[in-house]
Amino acid sequence: MCGRFVVDSDYLDIWLFLMAQYEHLPIYRKAFDLSIYLENTVRGFSRYHKYTLGTDLRNLSRRIVRLIIRANSEKDKIATLEQARVIIEELKVTARICKEVRRYFGSIQERMPRMKMTPGSEVGSS
Repeated sequence: MCGRFVVDSDYLDIWLFLMAQYEHLPIYRKAFDLSIYLENTVRGFSRYHKYTLGTDLRNLSRRIVRLIIRANSEKDKIATLEQARVIIEELKVTARICKEVRRYFGSIQERMPRMKMTPGSEVGSS
């Protein structure tokens, strides 16, 4: 008994069985694999980026997985899948920002050994 409602055990078993069937969905597997990939990739980020951009990547990817699970259990999946599509776009933008930040800092690291670091070089001594 659940509050005022009686829950039929057969109905509950069927409901639990249907809820667990999202694991076979290709979209779920891909989203789950992406989430695991991003978790491992963010580990290699610098401390600053790990806790800013990395946190965004990890949270967005986990949110996509949760939305897929939710959509699988709903009769009207369209609204939830639309929400997942928006989150996917946010994830893409965040990934592009990560790529650009890495490119920018990579180019600085390449130039640093060639830079003259002598007193007065940054002020343009005459």
